[in-house]
Amino acid sequence: MRPRTILASAIILAFSLNLATAQDTDTQLYMIHEDLVIPAQVFKYMETTSALKQAMEDNNVATFGFNTFWLDDNTWWLTRPIPNYAEFDNNQMKELFDKMGEEEALALFSKFNGTYHEHRNFVAVFHPSLSYKPEGSQEPGNNYREWMYLYYDDKDQEAMIGVMKEWKALYESKGVEHGYSVFTAGLGHYGPVLVIHTWAESEAAHAAAGEDSMAKLGEERMELLGKTMPLVQKQESKRGRFMPDHSYIPQQ
Repeated sequence: MRPRTILASAIILAFSLNLATAQDTDTQLYMIHEDLVIPAQVFKYMETTSALKQAMEDNNVATFGFNTFWLDDNTWWLTRPIPNYAEFDNNQMKELFDKMGEEEALALFSKFNGTYHEHRNFVAVFHPSLSYKPEGSQEPGNNYREWMYLYYDDKDQEAMIGVMKEWKALYESKGVEHGYSVFTAGLGHYGPVLVIHTWAESEAAHAAAGEDSMAKLGEERMELLGKTMPLVQKQESKRGRFMPDHSYIPQQ
């Protein structure tokens, strides 16, 4: 992790720029910095992210914050909302470097050296209009997370968005308690793909929530699955946890 590339927030993804612009104007971009952490170095990495958070707090940094996620395969995501792609040109750590001093700040970031195999930055596009009760992901204690990736062909983009709208309408009509967020990808990710982000207090609670949701959706769920799955070329899931002790949100 380098000081100008710790960009990043929640999660996720596809190379569907047309969808983000033409299909849905009510969107939010998220910058995601991804580190593929070496298992033997995970505790050093954790210590360094904690030290980074502490430095941000000690210096009352107001211009930059991030949420951190630790995936089961030792991938780490540091994520944050951004207003537009021009954010790539900004030095996100300028305030921290100015307040700490360049030498001390570089010494802090140097501790990340050797802790990961590789890293990259990409943009995720959050779609509130396709999401159901997405605010639930921010409730304290909902630290367990899952991301389901549904890859599809470019030609099926409109159909895929159509069925996602049908899923949301079905959830609303049944009064399902548990929510989800829908993302596609912007610059730097593979696709096209829809990513469905869900959360709970624990893996067991997540499984129970899924069972409850499916029961409420009833047979109509199977009918809608019959319209969805023929569009899906590849499916995969990722699991992980939100790490509040390794995240920094500026004080308002």
